[in-house]
Amino acid sequence: MKTKNIHFSALLVLLTMMCLNITPAKAQWRVGVTAGWSHNTYSVEQQYAYDLRYAPINGFSVGVPVQYDFSDWLSVRAEPSLMQKGYKYHRSSFNTIYHNSTVRNNYLQLPVLARCSFGGEQLRGFVSAGGYMGYWMSGHVELSILGIGYDPEEGEYLPASYSGKYHFNSNRDNRFEAGLTGGLGIEYKINEQFAVEVESRIYYGLTSTKKNGDVAKFPNYNTTVGIQVGATYAF
Repeated sequence: MKTKNIHFSALLVLLTMMCLNITPAKAQWRVGVTAGWSHNTYSVEQQYAYDLRYAPINGFSVGVPVQYDFSDWLSVRAEPSLMQKGYKYHRSSFNTIYHNSTVRNNYLQLPVLARCSFGGEQLRGFVSAGGYMGYWMSGHVELSILGIGYDPEEGEYLPASYSGKYHFNSNRDNRFEAGLTGGLGIEYKINEQFAVEVESRIYYGLTSTKKNGDVAKFPNYNTTVGIQVGATYAF
C-alpha cells in the first residue's frame, strides 16, 4: 500500500511540474478559417423494416476556429462551423425500388477540443479530442416514388418526385445534437503569426435526430468523418 502511495505522489509531482512548465510568455490567441469535405453515415434502428436501406453521402464543412495556446504543445480550440450531414435511403419490393430519397441536412455546430501537438519548430503533428453541440438549421430533400399513378398505355407505374426544403415537425424532429469529436492533423508554421494545417476529424453523435414517442420509436444518429484544411493567425 505504501508503494502505491509513493507512485501516486510521484505522478502528482510530475503532472504539477508539467503544468508549471506552461509559461505565460508562450501563451497566445489564434483565429482562422477552415473548409473541407464531410462524409456522413446515418445510423438507424430498422427493426422489421428489412426493405429499407440507408447509404452515406458526401457534404462540406466551413468553420472559424478560435484557439488559445497555453504552450507550444497544449491548446484549446472552439470552432463555430457549418456542416452538411446527409444520407440516402430507398425502399424496395420484389427487387424493384419504389421509394428513393436523398436528404442533405445543414447543422450549425460548436466543437470544443483540447489539442496536444508534437514535433519541430515549423512542422508539427497534433491530436485533438473534445465534444460538440449542434443545431439542425435546415434540410433539403430529393425524392422519387414509384406507384403513385398507372399508365395503361405503357403498362407501368409512374413516379412522383419532389425537390425542396425539409419541413420540420416539432413532434418528430430533434433539432439539437451533441456528441464527441476528435482528430489527427499536421500543422506548418510559415512564420510567428501564420500557420496552415490539415486535419482529419470525426463527429460521433450521441443524441437522436428523432424525438421519443409514437412518431419515432427508434433512435437515429449521425456519425460524420471529414478532412479539412485551414489557416490561422496568431496575435
